[in-house]
Amino acid sequence: MSAIQNVLVQEAHIKIFEGTASFSSDLRGWIANQNYMVDSVTTSSKYVLRASNEQKVVASLANDCNRMSQAAIESISGIQVEDSLPKSGAWGLIRTYYSSFFAAHSILRIFGRSLTQLDAIHARRITEILKLDSSLQINNVDAGFYDIQISPDYRFLTFNKLKDSHGDTWRLFLSLIDDLMDRVPQTSALSTDKREVIAILDSLKKGITNSNSARGNWLSTIRNSVNYRHTHGVWFPHTKNSPAARHIRDFNQHILLSPSSLQITNTKDEVEEFFETSALLVAIFRELLVCCYSRPNPQNKLFKYGSIKLLKSVGLSG
Repeated sequence: MSAIQNVLVQEAHIKIFEGTASFSSDLRGWIANQNYMVDSVTTSSKYVLRASNEQKVVASLANDCNRMSQAAIESISGIQVEDSLPKSGAWGLIRTYYSSFFAAHSILRIFGRSLTQLDAIHARRITEILKLDSSLQINNVDAGFYDIQISPDYRFLTFNKLKDSHGDTWRLFLSLIDDLMDRVPQTSALSTDKREVIAILDSLKKGITNSNSARGNWLSTIRNSVNYRHTHGVWFPHTKNSPAARHIRDFNQHILLSPSSLQITNTKDEVEEFFETSALLVAIFRELLVCCYSRPNPQNKLFKYGSIKLLKSVGLSG
């Protein structure tokens, strides 16, 4: 077994991969169905819900994780060199970014953290429950993009409103990496496996915080620069001897490798570092997804016929 399977899977919300998770709704649907009470409320954008049925939370998180996993895999499947423009790397880079972005979302959910947009109807449904308890001082909650932290027993969901869907995703993903690095030494595993996982996570951290990107949003910075300012010579007229095609081919090969062989050194050009960091993130996602799915018995058919099937369909099951 791999170090990731021996170490990180211990820290995952592994129940979402079990075959008992049959509720068909995601977290937004769970909120709309009002299967909870308000446990506490600090402000209109910070509160805790207490689930009335933990299995429905398990299944809702499973649906969220599977959906983001499928988006990551489908994004990966379209990353290729343009035959008619062999020096072009713009759309390959942008699509690589989204594969990493969705993979980060999936990993967050594997560890019990869902970044979710709540519309006005969801805020209204929570407010209806909130008003049932006259002892609570706040009488409404806000719509918006939320960090939802789900307790290991799936009973409590802590909501904190965010501002920037991409920026906050990377900031909280970086926070998860730091948290996992702190938790790894306490896991029940061989010291060699613990050291390997810490090295993998540290390398990923170096990649997403490249060029002093303290919020972990370096991949987003490069994507924005390419997408909106047409930098790095990946759009026509392309940089002479552009290596973009090689980076794209390397990315598609590297995501099938063990993450321990893909550590980032931050000594190359930015385009190469971008693809290497993305490959490491996606390789971690792929291995985590497969390892978590293979652990429970029976396995959740949602993943079996969803993201796991899609992995096999596009040749990424390893």
